[in-house]
Amino acid sequence: MMIQTSEGKVSISNQVITKITEKALRDIEGIRVVTGGLNDILSQLSSSRQSKGITIHRLDAVTNVELRIIVDYGVKIHQVCRELQQRVKNLIENITGSSIGEIFVKVEGIALD
Repeated sequence: MMIQTSEGKVSISNQVITKITEKALRDIEGIRVVTGGLNDILSQLSSSRQSKGITIHRLDAVTNVELRIIVDYGVKIHQVCRELQQRVKNLIENITGSSIGEIFVKVEGIALD
């Protein structure tokens, strides 16, 4: 993520965006982040960066975030996903001072325990 200021440019790494996203995920009850698997291997071969079910996609000047989650049984999936999208977007924009593109959420399972 590149931010233009009157004094010059500021570059924010994918790792910073990932850490901010991880913080947002910890603040929401009823979800778990998917880790490991084929997507982790594939992300290492692509231009996107992934960590703990979080993939950062940069296309031109737009940064998008993809989240792979598991929801706890009994939660209202649409509400949790909407809250997650809003929380991630707001936190990234507030901390970095730059707008974010889209937040994609993939619900990959339900935890029954």
